[in-house]
Amino acid sequence: MGTLVLVRHGQASSLTKGDYDQLSPLGTRQARLLGDYWAARARRFDHVYVGPRKRHAQTHAEVVAAYAAHELALPAPQPLDALDEHHGITVVSEAIPALAQKDLELAAMVERIARGDAPTDEFLRVFRRVMHAWAQGEVPERAGGPEAFHAFRARVRGGVRTMLGRAQHGQRLAAFTSGGTMAAAVSDALGLDDARAMDLSFAIRNASTCELRFSGERASLSVFNATPHLDDDALLTMV
Repeated sequence: MGTLVLVRHGQASSLTKGDYDQLSPLGTRQARLLGDYWAARARRFDHVYVGPRKRHAQTHAEVVAAYAAHELALPAPQPLDALDEHHGITVVSEAIPALAQKDLELAAMVERIARGDAPTDEFLRVFRRVMHAWAQGEVPERAGGPEAFHAFRARVRGGVRTMLGRAQHGQRLAAFTSGGTMAAAVSDALGLDDARAMDLSFAIRNASTCELRFSGERASLSVFNATPHLDDDALLTMV
């Protein structure tokens, strides 16, 4: 059987400040530690895929640098747009007005955020609430708008099939991507519905890995949310 190792990017910048599609200093360190961990064990890969975001490429670059420091190398990266994250931030900004009319608690949280006196985790609470509504089809689709959650899952499924279809028997693949994408791939392997897939996405740590064992197009989960390279709780982050 072959192995597909999915890698979530290191910690990115704040969701509310600056450019989220950019590794933070801690995220850079997390990615380098992953590379050091793999290189120290001479972890070999036959194909490497990288999603389209800067944070995907930056995470991959830190792993490559760690391999080079150990006088090792990874295969040349292959870009794969299907590894992109969902458009959650856009969904939240577009869906909040309609959802807040029906959800008074959500409306109150949004108002506190707008006033600037919300608790530090309030934005994430709003984000999760809207994401669950989106995953369960409660956010209307519009032409030219963000892809629906079922379409996002279909895109990720197609990307996984592309990677597995290019692999030969017993090969090891690595894919640098985002948490929602990893959750979608894992959820397909486990047969989870959309609501459970969204739940799973909030559990995946930065710079963590999930491993799928595959034969042909059939894949099963063997490792979930692994962070043995981050051996200090201060290095564990979720966003």
